[in-house]
Amino acid sequence: MTCDEIVRALAEFRAIGATKAKAAADKSTATPTPDATYRKERVRAVLGSLVDPPGLSDWVKAECPDLTTHGWELAQQIDAAWCAPLAEFERALERLAEHHGECCREFGVRQGNPASGFLEGRRDTGRGREG
Repeated sequence: MTCDEIVRALAEFRAIGATKAKAAADKSTATPTPDATYRKERVRAVLGSLVDPPGLSDWVKAECPDLTTHGWELAQQIDAAWCAPLAEFERALERLAEHHGECCREFGVRQGNPASGFLEGRRDTGRGREG
C-alpha cells in the first residue's frame, strides 16, 4: 500500500466515522482535546516518514493486491483505535508503518535491490522518547 493510498483510506474511514463523531460532539460543546490533536500529529508524522520508492504503487497494484488489502485493513484498525487507549492507537500506527516497510522490502527484492536504505523509509516518525 502506498502513502497516497494510506492517506485516502484514512480519510475515507474518518469520513465514515464523522457522522458518529458529529453526533457525539453535538452532545457537547467541548473543543478538540490535546489527545486528539496529538493523534492527528502522530498520523501525519508516521505518514510523512513513509517513503514510496519509484514504481512501488504500480507494482503493488499489478502484482500484489493482497498487500493493498492488508494495508486497507491496517488503516481501518487505526480508525477503530482512534478513541482507544493511546498505546493501542500507537500499535496500530506501528503495524501500518511496518507493513509499508515490508512492502518496500519485498518490492526491493523483486527489483534486485533488497538492501536499499531508501526502501526502508525515514526512521524519524515524530514520536517522542519515552521514559
